Amino acid sequence: MEATYLFELSYGNRVYDKEFVGSILDRYDNSKLVGANIIVNNNPYNFEFYFHLNFDGDTQEFDRWLETEYYSYFLNSRKYNFFFDEFLFSLQNRGYNIQGVLTKEMLEFDIPKGPNHIFVFPDAETLNSRFVGGFSEVINRDKVFISHSSKDKKIVDKLFNTLQKYEIRSFYDKHEIFPTDNIREVINHNLKNCKTGIICVSKNFNIEKSEWLKYEVEYFRTHNIQIIPVNVDLNKDEIKKVIGEIRYIDLSDEGITELVKVLKNQLEFKQSYKG
Repeated sequence: MEATYLFELSYGNRVYDKEFVGSILDRYDNSKLVGANIIVNNNPYNFEFYFHLNFDGDTQEFDRWLETEYYSYFLNSRKYNFFFDEFLFSLQNRGYNIQGVLTKEMLEFDIPKGPNHIFVFPDAETLNSRFVGGFSEVINRDKVFISHSSKDKKIVDKLFNTLQKYEIRSFYDKHEIFPTDNIREVINHNLKNCKTGIICVSKNFNIEKSEWLKYEVEYFRTHNIQIIPVNVDLNKDEIKKVIGEIRYIDLSDEGITELVKVLKNQLEFKQSYKG
């Protein structure tokens, strides 16, 4: 009695998966492995790459070998409740290309980096080298770090949106820390990439009661990062008690305009200095 297996592999990283496919073909001859098929969906909005196996007889030895030698495939790649006749049915709708493979040597032709009779598109590495986007390059660019009380989110929203309109890269936790993220790692990464720290000083700003505010401000000071205090809602006497004699900017329409000019001038200076 034949036993079947179906593994979901990576279309874009197929050269990496080729070693797994080759190891199976190299281990079993056609008296044990009576069928092996590469199944590919070339829809660019839903790339799929599967490896289908048919074994004759007991497969306990294969299960043990798979779990021992390729545990990640054993744990994550095997597909259940998908069977070969469903792929055959889809052929009439041009859903899949199916190619039988007999030997490991055939894989150099059947699973290449570039396109062939099965894979219409090159692998991810090849495509990424041809179509180079620019957004990945800005991830580690210098940013303005906005330090604020969590109670002032609505006010900081307005400030952040203004900075974005004028193309000033800014770290605002609301838009860059997501569920499951390690908060400290994200904050540390962005602190390392900031040259200016904006501190939104308000009635809610209490450096002694907020671990993060204290951590961020101390980082600015110990790493000689320029600090620009932005006054949200304090009078002159109140803000002086918090920041001392440091010049601050009021969070008004005029103040935000001044802040943008200061930051833009800094940005232009850095660009011209680097050039």
